[in-house]
Amino acid sequence: MIQKILILIMLSCCLSFANINENKIISKAKLSNKQILVYAKSQECIYCKRMDKNVFSLKEVQNAIDKNYIFVKVDVFKEKLPFNLKKHYKKITPSFFILDKNGKYLNSVIGSWNKKDFLEIINENVNE
Repeated sequence: MIQKILILIMLSCCLSFANINENKIISKAKLSNKQILVYAKSQECIYCKRMDKNVFSLKEVQNAIDKNYIFVKVDVFKEKLPFNLKKHYKKITPSFFILDKNGKYLNSVIGSWNKKDFLEIINENVNE
C-alpha cells in the first residue's frame, strides 16, 4: 500500500511539470525579431515575489521587456526549464536567462534587482 502511494506521488510530481512549447516561443521570437528572456522563479521565493511586485508590475519595465524580448516565466518547481537551460541554472531564484531568437543561450543573471538595475541589465544584453 505504501509503495502504491509513493508511486502515485512520484507520478503526480512528474505530471505536474507543464510543457513549455519551445518551438512556439522560437517562432514568435523570429517573427518579431526579438530575443528570449527566461525568468526562472519559484512560488516560495521572497526575492521573486519582490521582483514581481516592485519591478515587473511597472509599465516602464514591461515596455522595455516587450520591446526586445519574448518573456517566459518558469516556476522551477512546477515546470522544466526550456531550451536546455538546466545546465546553466545554479539552483538560485530568481535567475534570468537571455537567449537569441533561435533559443541559443547568450547570458544569465542571478538575483533580485530594482527597476533601474534590471532595466540596465536587459538593455545591456540586447543584441542588435
